[in-house]
Amino acid sequence: MPKDNYGIQGLSGQEVLAARAAYGANRLFGKRSKRLIDALIGIAKEPMVVLLIALIYLRPLAIFFKLTALRPGQLIAGLAIGFVSVIWFEALKWWGRKISVRKTKVY
Repeated sequence: MPKDNYGIQGLSGQEVLAARAAYGANRLFGKRSKRLIDALIGIAKEPMVVLLIALIYLRPLAIFFKLTALRPGQLIAGLAIGFVSVIWFEALKWWGRKISVRKTKVY
């Protein structure tokens, strides 16, 4: 085992590769939980979305804040606008990464 300047021993490159072959690089990778739990975690990450839905669609809260429920057309339009506004920026980031990788390639 190689030693560094502090006297700490670590695995050699060959030992690391042997361990990965025997035990896997990451045993947790690829394990999926239940869909319901994934959905609950996703909802819990976005408390403002849950709050807005509650304000709009729970009748006592909607009456208190003088809100009306969205019509299906309005809901679809809002979701479509949100989707497009996220996708164009993700495409812009992808394009920027693609250009930067092309510039840094060494032949």
